[in-house]
Amino acid sequence: MESPSNQAFDSDESEKCLQIESFVEHEFADYDLSKDDEKDQRIRELTLELSNERQRCKRRCAAYQEQLHMVLKYIEEHTDHMSRRVQDIVQNVRELEEEEQQDSDL
Repeated sequence: MESPSNQAFDSDESEKCLQIESFVEHEFADYDLSKDDEKDQRIRELTLELSNERQRCKRRCAAYQEQLHMVLKYIEEHTDHMSRRVQDIVQNVRELEEEEQQDSDL
């Protein structure tokens, strides 16, 4: 058998539950479900917008990568060209020095 204090506790708990149920019913009785639909629609719109923006960013990034690759390739080709020119100049200077040396030996 329950003690009087347990009965009071159970009664208090039941009363609190009823108060909570009443509060919930009162608060949400006027709750407009169309607000949820509007929010869900807005979330879908923003999600789509975000997805589209990500795609634009990916395309832009790919274009930038391609341009950067082209610039780096051009720099590499230019560096190779300049290296060949420097080698040619060094070779020409050596040949001139050799000719000069031969002329001075005569």
